[in-house]
Amino acid sequence: MTEKIFQISFGIEKQPQNEEPKIQQNNEEILDEDVKIEGYFKFYNYIQNVTIGDLKEYFLTNFGKKYPYCKCLFFVYYKKSINSNTNKYKLLTTLDDKQLSEFELSNLYLIKINSLCNCEFKNYSKYMIMKKFEIISRLKDLDINNEDKKKKIFELEKLNSEQNSEIL
Repeated sequence: MTEKIFQISFGIEKQPQNEEPKIQQNNEEILDEDVKIEGYFKFYNYIQNVTIGDLKEYFLTNFGKKYPYCKCLFFVYYKKSINSNTNKYKLLTTLDDKQLSEFELSNLYLIKINSLCNCEFKNYSKYMIMKKFEIISRLKDLDINNEDKKKKIFELEKLNSEQNSEIL
């Protein structure tokens, strides 16, 4: 089993002047001139079944502090020439569970589209940029608080039951 290395360029779709972002799913094609490339990184496919969703999560885990966007705003593209002077980005797929190994491309573009988040994770985007152990630590704290609350509720129910017995 050989690993595959993907060269990933991260870009942000430019917002047209005097236009607010719209709620939309994706852009099938984006002209080269409409994207500002912010940086580059390598993404290693060690296990052969890494998905587009894994790529997005990797990006948010490592670069989310600088680019704190919801994962629904990221799409993976490849570059295609229209003519000798113009290139465009073509959408690879809209499915996050597609494996990168299904595509014969090694140069990909992770582009944050000019859109508003309206997905199920809208209110949880701050957790997407957290490191895994930080999230686990918070879950552990919530578990402890939840157990404490359960104990208090049990004690109050017991006290309430005792008081009701005395009244009768």
